Amino acid sequence: MYKPRLSRDIVSYVESCFFMGVSIDAVCKMHISQHVDIDVEHRDRDFFLTRKDVVNIYNRLMKGNYQLDKKDEMSVSLWHQKHPEDFFFFQKPNGPNVPFIIGIQTKWMLDTMVKLSHDSLIGMDSTFSTNKYGVKLI
Repeated sequence: MYKPRLSRDIVSYVESCFFMGVSIDAVCKMHISQHVDIDVEHRDRDFFLTRKDVVNIYNRLMKGNYQLDKKDEMSVSLWHQKHPEDFFFFQKPNGPNVPFIIGIQTKWMLDTMVKLSHDSLIGMDSTFSTNKYGVKLI
């Protein structure tokens, strides 16, 4: 019988592999080695797990790590509550037309800036209007 989607069992298996620290390629190799001996008649959609399927499952898991709410403002507020050490500036909106403002700098970014700045230079990056709002971030 044809199934258009992967079963919940195989998705759960792949997710558990990621939680144990297994890489995308290793998950694909493990799946192939475990399903080599299955009869042709018993092969279903789960048998044909592709690298793209594994990457999609991984991306869905990673998206859950940073998108905590459908509204960006709420998602950033929740993220700020969970990881205040990653923010050097955070301003909630003061009114209906005032946007929230954030400055994010992880520990690695701070260490790299201190190491490479020579105590005198600070670099800023910008996405050049590649975000969904079409505004420049600095």
